[in-house]
Formats: sequence, C-alpha cells, structure tokens
Amino acid sequence: MSDSQSQIDALRRELQETSRQASELWDKQPPENLLRRPSERKWSPAECVEHLNITNKAYVFRIDEALHELETKKVSGSARMMMNFNAQLLKWWLEPPSRLKLPTAPAFEPLAVTSAEQVLSAFHELNARMDGQLKRGYGLALDTAMITSPFSEAVKYNVYSAFVLIAAHNRRHLWQATQALKARA
Repeated sequence: MSDSQSQIDALRRELQETSRQASELWDKQPPENLLRRPSERKWSPAECVEHLNITNKAYVFRIDEALHELETKKVSGSARMMMNFNAQLLKWWLEPPSRLKLPTAPAFEPLAVTSAEQVLSAFHELNARMDGQLKRGYGLALDTAMITSPFSEAVKYNVYSAFVLIAAHNRRHLWQATQALKARA
C-alpha cells in the first residue's frame, strides 16, 4: 500500500468515525434536546451539525472541481502527501477542545433548524459523498491541486489539506454539540 493510499484510508476512517459519533449523539437524545440551545448566543447540537453541513457542502463543490482537474491531467501520486503550512495551523486551531472562538461568517451560520433528523441525515449524506471523493483520490496527487477556502477567498490550500481540515472541523463541532448538551443538563 502506498503512503498516499494509507493517508486516504485514514481520512475515510475519520469520516466514518464522525458519522458514528453523530449517530450516537442523536440516538441518546430526544429530538427536542438536539434542537434546544444551551443559551441564547450558543448553538444547539443540531445547529452545530448543520453548520458542518453548510461548510462541507461548500467544500464538496471545490473538491469535485479539483479532482476533475487531477483526473483530466492524470496527475498521479503515491508518495506521502503534505499539508500546506497555513492548513497545519488551522488544523491545530480547529481540534477540540476549542482553543479560540471566532465568529462564523453569516453564510455558514445555521438558520431555522427545525428537524434534528434531517440535519443528521444530511451529515451522513455529505460524509458519504466525501468518502466517494476520497475513493476517487486513490492514486492521485491530492496535495498538488489547490482549492480556495470556503471561508476566505484569500486562503488557499491543497485538496489533501482540505480533507484533513474537514475532519478536524467535524470533530470540533461534534465536541461543541456534546458541550451544548452538557450545558443543558
């Protein structure tokens, strides 16, 4: 197995794990608890996951374009993939527990979340779609194709870095969802 293939396999496992964690969180709570905010200015557990849905949807489109370009140009790779430096810093910041709180851009704020089940279903669907993208990435040099961050047009990093950031972002907001439930207890 190549270095890049084992890195992709690890990312696929991380997506599967965040899907499992979200399901476990949902299974342990009645829907009304998942929709209830711990305070006026904090997101409910369902809003935390809806934020991930909004963000991951924005990544999916950018990654699809980059994968298409890699496939068209036949840019293959099997060596260990590297993260961009700015993505390494962002990953450190994203990992739970939260190190720094920054406001979310309005486009990524969860609005009018009324169904916890729909939120969870969308999360699973997006994770499955990204898993498919990772499968497409086998044999491709994911660290050579750059995408623009959905959060800032001024920030760019490679596709491999994007997947690592998605996994860290998922962990961060699932942790936040768990904290929201604990705050209500």
